[in-house]
Amino acid sequence: MNLFSFEYQLFVIFLFIICFYFAKKKSKRIIVLIIASYVFYFLWNEFFLFFLVLSTIINYYFAKLIFKSESGTTKKKYFISLLIINIGTLLFFKYTNFIIENINILLTVLELKKLTLQKINISSPIGISFYTFQVITYSFDIYWGFLKPCGSFFKFSLFPVFFRKF
Repeated sequence: MNLFSFEYQLFVIFLFIICFYFAKKKSKRIIVLIIASYVFYFLWNEFFLFFLVLSTIINYYFAKLIFKSESGTTKKKYFISLLIINIGTLLFFKYTNFIIENINILLTVLELKKLTLQKINISSPIGISFYTFQVITYSFDIYWGFLKPCGSFFKFSLFPVFFRKF
């Protein structure tokens, strides 16, 4: 869904009406905004909805594990694992074909053209870099003790995926 399209404008107006006329409680508005954000991503690409839900769950629970860890070593292991997951995901979506191209150039230079790799037909989710750096910053804040993890899964879910930021 293009942010400048008529459909998007209708989507936002419809969302505004639901939030401010039907969902009077803050908790209901949060749920409506999460659903709307996920619908926004689903309309762009169904696979990315699955990715965002999974990523949100992983980041929420790892932040809790980092915070609750008594041992500094355990805390560090959870933190580094979460960083690897988030940065690995970003690298996969944004740089897979770039890496494949460079490997193929190297193989050509080494006269191993038969081993060249095929590019993958992949597009990155809208706002993947912003989303990733946002959850990485959150995990840094939890790790260093600047923040406590969000107590509500729904409030946390809205933090990285709220569609209007993209």
